[in-house]
Amino acid sequence: MLNISMMFLLSTSLFFIAFLRADAVGTDYSHYLYFMNVVQSYRWSDIYSVAQGAHIDYFFLLVSKFTSIFTNDRYIMMGFWYLTLFVCLFFFCIRGCNRYYISLYIFFTLGLFNQSLNITRQYVAAAILGIGLIYILNQNIKKYIVTLILATLIHASAILGGLLIFLKFDKIKKNIRIITLIGVLLSLYLAYSFSAVFSALGLETGDVSYAKYIINERYEGGVGLGLFINLFIYIVYFVFYKRFSRYDSGAYIWLTCASLTLALNFISINTFIIARILIYFKIAMIVSVPRFIDCLQCSDNVRKIIYGMLIVMLGIYYIYTLNNTSLYDTIPYLFR
Repeated sequence: MLNISMMFLLSTSLFFIAFLRADAVGTDYSHYLYFMNVVQSYRWSDIYSVAQGAHIDYFFLLVSKFTSIFTNDRYIMMGFWYLTLFVCLFFFCIRGCNRYYISLYIFFTLGLFNQSLNITRQYVAAAILGIGLIYILNQNIKKYIVTLILATLIHASAILGGLLIFLKFDKIKKNIRIITLIGVLLSLYLAYSFSAVFSALGLETGDVSYAKYIINERYEGGVGLGLFINLFIYIVYFVFYKRFSRYDSGAYIWLTCASLTLALNFISINTFIIARILIYFKIAMIVSVPRFIDCLQCSDNVRKIIYGMLIVMLGIYYIYTLNNTSLYDTIPYLFR
């Protein structure tokens, strides 16, 4: 009970950091605040056309419009979405792993918290899919599909979570290592020919605006320490998969999520917008890493040393990104 209470306190603290931040912090925050104002001034029947014109998911604006019944404060309306994010994340952590603090620490130090301050819709969708991962772990695919539909309503890109439905097939589970390896290798090819592949499929000149945005917008690529961390986690899960699977019935889920995170990270080398999509699978790391460490055949003292090394290394990583990047323009944490 004490551990859950502490987890609640930490989650609440992160929520208020997000809720009380200044408008200048972050890249997309001002746009979200704008939409909170917009939905208040339009009728219910106009919300769909507004969503279409703004290229934003209808369900997101619809729910935001519903919150305007109770308040006209755009910050409180936005706070509803932060509350949804951290409530889902809270239950994902306490149901997915006994190491609550480690999970939340990974969420923060890997920059997932900072990134969530910008792409809120995608992170709410990712947190909902996190709960869905627990349903897959419990062999309840129907409930996972429900979470997938809900996440997709909030952000259409969450449909990628549909890839995990294939994990229900035993043949997929038995050959999961070779399947993930093929997927990672294919992603290396796509990393350097993504635009050519999209053009060959006719998407470059099609009506899918998001596809054209991926092709035409160029950013600094996704090469960095984060890529090597994702690569390291996948290799460790891959090499020790048999041992991992003997002690954790969800090892195939965590290996799959690690491979998809790495694959999308490779693709994002030349198409950085893809980095926003890999969070749907990277979110699994906050519970899978502690689960993997707990499955190691070693003494408690050795396991404590491993956790200590993990805390120190991720802390160094966070300090490095703090001093060498803007952490998605979410620092410093300025408050209103």
